[in-house]
Amino acid sequence: MNRNKIKSLIEIARTHESHLLYAINNLADIFPITEEKVAHLTQQEVLVVDFFVNRFCRLQDFMGSSLVDAVLIQINEFANDLTMIDKMNKLEKFHLIKDAHLWLEIRKLRNNLTHEYPNHPELIVKFLNQAYSLSSELLEVLNNLLSRLESSSS
Repeated sequence: MNRNKIKSLIEIARTHESHLLYAINNLADIFPITEEKVAHLTQQEVLVVDFFVNRFCRLQDFMGSSLVDAVLIQINEFANDLTMIDKMNKLEKFHLIKDAHLWLEIRKLRNNLTHEYPNHPELIVKFLNQAYSLSSELLEVLNNLLSRLESSSS
């Protein structure tokens, strides 16, 4: 993978990271969130929650669709027929992620976050709290992957 492509991936990832951190910081006062808090969110808080969910999902998607493969190419472990769990197991083997199964949990959460649950505030609360707490794990994986890419592109 050429340096320009790696630089572009890093730039996109850092933008996603910056936006997710902005949302996290602006939601610190409402987390952990409860059904009561969800019912009384201001319009501004709703917008920031939506922004948070969007950025959490987009970052996770980008990492899974682009960064993981780029890192595997860099460490000569990429193959077209690898499943996502196989890719995560390779990253775990190289100490780029702590736990391959955590990635699957984050992916499942991302899928849950993309659905609407208007009649189930308990699910909204559950998934938002999970996303907020797993954001640090997602960002840690991101930074491990980016460190690997940055070290090989300099």
